[in-house]
Amino acid sequence: MQRYSKIYKKIPREILLLKSLPCIYSGKCKFCNYVLDNSTDLNEIRMINSKIIEQITGEFGVVEIINSGSVFELPVFVLESIRSAVNHHRVHTLYFEAFYAYHKRLDEMRIFFLTKKCVIELVSKRLMMTLEKYIKKYLFPQRIFLS
Repeated sequence: MQRYSKIYKKIPREILLLKSLPCIYSGKCKFCNYVLDNSTDLNEIRMINSKIIEQITGEFGVVEIINSGSVFELPVFVLESIRSAVNHHRVHTLYFEAFYAYHKRLDEMRIFFLTKKCVIELVSKRLMMTLEKYIKKYLFPQRIFLS
């Protein structure tokens, strides 16, 4: 599985697919492609993610982090590694994703990464359910979505 890449169009950035603890929404997102890419083994998470985070170059000054869940499912030692790498490579903007249930905790990430511009996309349960209905009705009416 490719876990590090660079995006050159739209918003040029480095993009990292990190392994995390399981999502609190526990696989109920019908459109999540990463639902099985998690672990409860902290050593496995550390081993996989350290190799990915080492690849950050700061080439664009922008890094996007995606994982099976929200930024809050990344263990603290992973967040510390990200912080160290982005500081070292002078990254000025970080993109994360977070489930809406975490919306009151967003300042924790802003404080943790202190000088970085943190862009956190929130996905709400209502939005996910609306998207699922739209996808079923208009885009893939023949496809069956399983919980």
